Amino acid sequence: MISRVVRRALGPTAAGLLVLALAACSDDERPGPEAGSTATSTTSTAPTDPVTPVTPSVAPATGKEIGVESVRMRLTASPDWKVSRFGTTVAGGLYVEGAGIVNATVTDILAGPGLDTEDKAVSYERSLAGTPLPPSRVADRVVDGTTCFVLEARNDEGHRYIVGGVTGGRFFSVEFVVPAGVPDGDQLIEQMLATVEITGRG
Repeated sequence: MISRVVRRALGPTAAGLLVLALAACSDDERPGPEAGSTATSTTSTAPTDPVTPVTPSVAPATGKEIGVESVRMRLTASPDWKVSRFGTTVAGGLYVEGAGIVNATVTDILAGPGLDTEDKAVSYERSLAGTPLPPSRVADRVVDGTTCFVLEARNDEGHRYIVGGVTGGRFFSVEFVVPAGVPDGDQLIEQMLATVEITGRG
């Protein structure tokens, strides 16, 4: 029953997509100049707006904690979250009657020599281009005192929201996928984001 709802609404779970995407970008290297090249191979551009801290206007989530080496957070209070671990990815899924499954995922891997948050923002956006609800770069935001890139997608099927960055030599990301029919979906995201702790600062 649940799997049919997920396939109809959003396709594969965010956790599975995340593992594949991270594997695709884990060996990133800083590209060198190519002879005669006058343009980059991606259409993404870094946001030009100044980064300002975001103070959520919602009460922080108080549910069970999920975490990996460099980042952790709390889920919203519910005994119905199903938590799974896939290597360095931990995913929580919450079935909402009549809407589908809310997915919340934390993950991290080694960033790669010399790579920083901006490098990973570009490569990660590119790696997610062919996935359901492919996200695009929007303005950066400060999460737990750390400037993070933000990737976001929203349509009549759902809302996908990702924050990430590089800290202590590791690339971390926090991702949410919320079906469109979930009441107060944006508020659920902000409640969980308000509890994020970035623990891998080096």
